[in-house]
Amino acid sequence: MKNNIETNLLHDSFPVSIVMEHRLIENNVWASEKWEVEAVIAGGQGAENVPERMISRIGSGDEKYIWSNYQINLFKDEAESYYFNIISDTPFVFVVCRDEGNDGQLIPFNVSVNYDEAASYMELDEQVFQVAMPPEIYRWVEAYVVNNYVPLKKKKRKWENWKDNDEKSDGRIEISKKVGH
Repeated sequence: MKNNIETNLLHDSFPVSIVMEHRLIENNVWASEKWEVEAVIAGGQGAENVPERMISRIGSGDEKYIWSNYQINLFKDEAESYYFNIISDTPFVFVVCRDEGNDGQLIPFNVSVNYDEAASYMELDEQVFQVAMPPEIYRWVEAYVVNNYVPLKKKKRKWENWKDNDEKSDGRIEISKKVGH
């Protein structure tokens, strides 16, 4: 029997959990707290498909949260971005978070391996964290790219001699349309 990770090599979505840390910062005029995504862990699908938060450690102002029931989804029209991610020196998983409420709690709402998607969220001033891609997710994305990414064939532009068309014999260029007075 195949395990969950081997089975996911055949699908377009992959269940993940997110490990986040919240730290209080002392003696800083600009910020009183800092959020970080420490890891994205392969697996972690609970009984319900609703994101769940579990506090794993509380102490000295630091809190660690494990968010489960998230999915990384892959789409064929985004395969080029996945390709460039996995051939980079350090492939990343991107976690997009939002402040959902008045308590300052950052909540993940999207997990992706698409560079372009992460950049789009950053342009919208969303909180985007990047973490190194775990080997299980790397193998899954790699298999997806191999099966679905077809690089566009580069076409060489045909050279056109525009001088022959518009140049007068004395070297001046003729303007074909005149603007009315």
